Amino acid sequence: MPKSINIKTVLIESFPLEKSSNKLEKSETTREQEMKKQNRGTVIMVGGEVDWPTEGMVVSYLRNAATDFTDEDGKVYQIINKAHILAEFNTAKKK
Repeated sequence: MPKSINIKTVLIESFPLEKSSNKLEKSETTREQEMKKQNRGTVIMVGGEVDWPTEGMVVSYLRNAATDFTDEDGKVYQIINKAHILAEFNTAKKK
């Protein structure tokens, strides 16, 4: 994970996709493309001028607004301008 990011950007980790019960397994590239298409993830880090969203929020962002960032362990994150964040999702479970 990076040590810091641009003051107006947000670092997001996409939700992992659940493995399907189909007999055909998807390639890693296909799975990564599907993760990016969902345009939703958890905020991992925010820049210094970002008041909203905050770390830990689950957010949705504009399609094609993200730039992929791969850390030294091979984990892929998305870097997004704060203006491209659209909505926050409630992650609390309903009773």
